[in-house]
Parts: sequence; structure tokens; C-alpha cells
Amino acid sequence: MNNAFMLLLLYLRLTIGLIFLAAGLTKVRNPRPFQQAIRNFRILPSKAAQQMAPLIVAAEVGGGILLVLGIASWLGAALLGLLTVGFIYGLVANILKGRRDLDCRCFGRSSGGIGWAHVAQDAVLLVGTVLIIVLENKSPQAFQWSVSLDLAEGLASRTALFTHLLALYTAAAFLIFQEVFWMRRELQERFNRRPVVARQES
Repeated sequence: MNNAFMLLLLYLRLTIGLIFLAAGLTKVRNPRPFQQAIRNFRILPSKAAQQMAPLIVAAEVGGGILLVLGIASWLGAALLGLLTVGFIYGLVANILKGRRDLDCRCFGRSSGGIGWAHVAQDAVLLVGTVLIIVLENKSPQAFQWSVSLDLAEGLASRTALFTHLLALYTAAAFLIFQEVFWMRRELQERFNRRPVVARQES
């Protein structure tokens, strides 16, 4: 595999790994809303949904760690890819039924509803996991520069260092976008409730 594909693999591993790791860790701190979100999607029976929630969180955290560390990256990508397929199925099934008011709790906080933008977001992540698997299979000894492994070798290359930083900034931008979107929806809901409260007081 040439250097360009190696760096692409590194970028995808770190970016997708950090995103899923952050998503999983936010649910670890407060698991109940995510459990309720899975039940509300009505894809699984209520009891099965409650049992599935911690498994999904564990898969997000575990898959994210594998990708970030570059250990069995194909396995981490396959695990996260399967999760993403399940997420997309749940989103599409409920959107087509007109149930857009559901809260997916993808990153712990309320999403304020679901839509095709969520499907597109997950589709991008799915494509990324597939690319990781493809690139890993192209090289039996896949490129293993990561934040915590092979630092001496990885940081010796300016290009590798730039790729590390670019992946970190991409993941951070993705997570910040989620936060800004949540804040915008929260402010919009509060603003929409103000006239109602005013009328009740009058």
C-alpha cells in the first residue's frame, strides 16, 4: 500500500474511532435516556431493547478504542459498521412511518427529532468503516501510526503528524456540530414556549 492510502487509513481510523468513542462514553455516564430511546424506536421488544442498550454502548467504546489504537482495526470497523447499519435501518423505518419526533440520543443528549440528515450522517460513517476494512485488507501489515502506539515512528513524519491533527480536528468539529445543533434546538423550543406561557399568565 502506498503512503497516500496509508495516511487515508490513519485518518479514517482516528476520526471514526474518536467519534464513536465519544458517542459511547457520553452514554456510559447516563445510560437510561439511551435505553428509552431504543425502546421508542420500536425495532426491538421492550425487554430486548433494554438489554441491547449496554451492548451497543460497549460496541461503540470497544470499536472506537480498536480503531484509535490501530489494533485489529478491521474488527473495530466491522463492529461499528454493523452498528451503523442498524442505526440507519431504525432511522429510515421510523422516518417512513412519520415518526420524526423520536429522540435518538446518539451522543447522549436530546436530538430534538430525527430526519434524513441523521441518515446521511450515519451513511458517511458507514462508508468510512467500509473503507477502513478495504484498506486494511490491501495490506497484511497495515499502517499502524496512532496517538498512543508507534509515537517515535509516527511523529517523525510531518505528514503523519498533520494527519493525526486533521483527524483530531475533524472529530472535534463533528462533535461540536452536534452540540451546536442541540443548543439551537433547545433555544428554539424555549422560544416557541414563551408565547404560550405569556398567554397563560394573562
